[in-house]
Amino acid sequence: MDKWLKRRKFNDDNSDNDNVRDQVNEPTPGTSKNPKKYVVHRKYNDDFLKFGFTSTMENDIVVPECVICGFKLSNSAMVPSKLQRHLVTNHPSLSTKDKSYFERSLSSKIKQVKVFEKLVCVSEKAQVASYEIAELIAVNLKPHNLAKEIILPVCLKIVKTMIGGSADIDICKIPLSNDTIHRRIKDRSENIEQKYCKILANSNFALQVDETTDITGNAQLIAFVRFIHENDIINQFLCCRELPDFTTGKHIFQVISSYLEEIKVSWKSCIGICTDGAPAMTGHLKGFVAHVKELNEDILVTHCFLHREALVTKFLPSDLKIVLEQCVKMVNYIKSRPLKSR
Repeated sequence: MDKWLKRRKFNDDNSDNDNVRDQVNEPTPGTSKNPKKYVVHRKYNDDFLKFGFTSTMENDIVVPECVICGFKLSNSAMVPSKLQRHLVTNHPSLSTKDKSYFERSLSSKIKQVKVFEKLVCVSEKAQVASYEIAELIAVNLKPHNLAKEIILPVCLKIVKTMIGGSADIDICKIPLSNDTIHRRIKDRSENIEQKYCKILANSNFALQVDETTDITGNAQLIAFVRFIHENDIINQFLCCRELPDFTTGKHIFQVISSYLEEIKVSWKSCIGICTDGAPAMTGHLKGFVAHVKELNEDILVTHCFLHREALVTKFLPSDLKIVLEQCVKMVNYIKSRPLKSR
């Protein structure tokens, strides 16, 4: 009977089994402990339309969408059994309809979407018209609600009377709400600022700085810039910044310097400064001009001519003052009605 008995070898066989066990447990360098699962994305079949489902994209994956209720299923549910289950469960009255019925429903839905987009979407011309009207309101210093309350109704009446047809529908598409006009003005302002800041970074310029107080009692610093671009002298509003509690020359210099650093313009490019001659501006030791000359000694400083005129008129005899006032009126009249404006 011993020849039928299988005995276990403890020396060589055990060592071989241990080696095999170790080889199975230790991962090889080319494999990972948690291999990635292969994700299968199902494709849409035109025959799924007989179950009332069309296809749409969601996160770059094709998913089925119900033609009747618009409900979207996952990509894994794109099989006939699950699509039919949705149709029978949610739309039992339509479960006996054929494919042609759902084709007509899908075609009608697409037409409705196109009509809705045509009515709601704003065309490029309407956007341009909105910006043009916002510019007119900003230039004439009118309230923002003027566009919707006055301009739009007037345009509708003019178009209906002169053109007729469906032209008034296109006019109604122009966005002219209060907030829209505010955003348009802000966009134009930022665009103009970026445009001229790029020019200032590569050209010399002169500054005109003035400090005033608004109706709330806060000090406001206004700066204008003049420079030459393509053989044209350009005068442009630069910035308006609120001053801190003290309106000293140092604070004025810090406010202007911070803005120039923000737009990446150096004081070395500034060749002239025009002020009203106040001590905070033209003081030799602590004035705004004194701080600027520490960075650029070649800056030319001038006293504003209008401010000089205002100072002189305080001490003029009455007969000369009348003559000067008449001259000022004539100059202002000519400037406001030029044949050619620069």
